[in-house]
Amino acid sequence: MLKLAVTAPAEDGRANEDLARVIADLFGLRRSGVQLVSGVRSREKRFRLEASAAVVGKRLAEILP
Repeated sequence: MLKLAVTAPAEDGRANEDLARVIADLFGLRRSGVQLVSGVRSREKRFRLEASAAVVGKRLAEILP
């Protein structure tokens, strides 16, 4: 689980869209490669990334302490 924050307001899905964009940038993916799976109105969300587990794991190892 990652804890991320965005500045976009939680109106009309703008915060969700902003969060998906941040995740895409973080993992070097196109925005279309990040899909919100659950948690549209929740603070806890699940995203599906169009990347292999190895790529995601490597990137997490690089960014987490």
